[in-house]
Amino acid sequence: MDLVTITCNRDFQFMLLQAESIQKFLEPCHHWIVINEYEDLDIEKWQNALSKFYTKHTYKILTPDDFSMDATAYRYRKWYGQQYFKLAISKFINKDYLILDTKSFFIRPDSLTNWYDTMGSGILHKFGESIDGPPWEDISLHYSKVFNTEPLTHFLFNVPFKVNIDLLKKYNRTRNLMDDLYPTQEEEQNYFELKDKKLFPSEFILYSYIAREHFNDYKHKERSFLYVVPAHVRDKNETQILVEIMRKILDSERNTIITTFALHPLVFNNLSNKHVDYINKWLTKLGLNFQFNYK
Repeated sequence: MDLVTITCNRDFQFMLLQAESIQKFLEPCHHWIVINEYEDLDIEKWQNALSKFYTKHTYKILTPDDFSMDATAYRYRKWYGQQYFKLAISKFINKDYLILDTKSFFIRPDSLTNWYDTMGSGILHKFGESIDGPPWEDISLHYSKVFNTEPLTHFLFNVPFKVNIDLLKKYNRTRNLMDDLYPTQEEEQNYFELKDKKLFPSEFILYSYIAREHFNDYKHKERSFLYVVPAHVRDKNETQILVEIMRKILDSERNTIITTFALHPLVFNNLSNKHVDYINKWLTKLGLNFQFNYK
């Protein structure tokens, strides 16, 4: 099994933390890194920064130029583009792979073999339950029309996210990922006029439709990740945000099943320097040399 991360210039320091944690905690594997940048892309900078962490693992850096994606289509860039790359990278890979978010890093020893029999993140979410982000039921309804099938009642979500390469290769032989993943501009406009909000695509919900026939084989996996996202700290002051982060960190230390942790940049950017110090001390306690820079 391989590892996949889609990253960008904004998340450069998070990527360095992830790379060091892979070196320290993850058994040897191959890591595919897609840098989702177009004009402002310094490959040498990324190579120089990352190479020192891959003495036990191998890695390959890809850019949008390596994919058959129209670089002039601005609407497909940044957050929209990274969704495409997570599934389109299957054209380079011939084995199952595990997707990490750039902000995810390992906090204790782990192996990709622990994910072999996992579907997605190992959790089937029910539509309508609390998940940070847009109302995913609407894009699910759109995908049900794309695939001419009944809407799903449950879906796969969150990272780490394990992809079954055979399912994706089979899908790729008969369908076009970009056409399926993204609603047309006309569909987006009609949706906006009807509901006064955007219709957001979702690579994981699209994959859920690809994998739906295997939902009967689903085996629940104990949650092995913690992710501090804006929804956890919404409408809280800086001190309350730190308390929430401290609680998550303590949860990760008490629960030995937790192997990856993530801190969303929008949360990190609301912290003071003394709170950054707290996180840095925890990283040192984990045996990691990485230290976040002050904002």
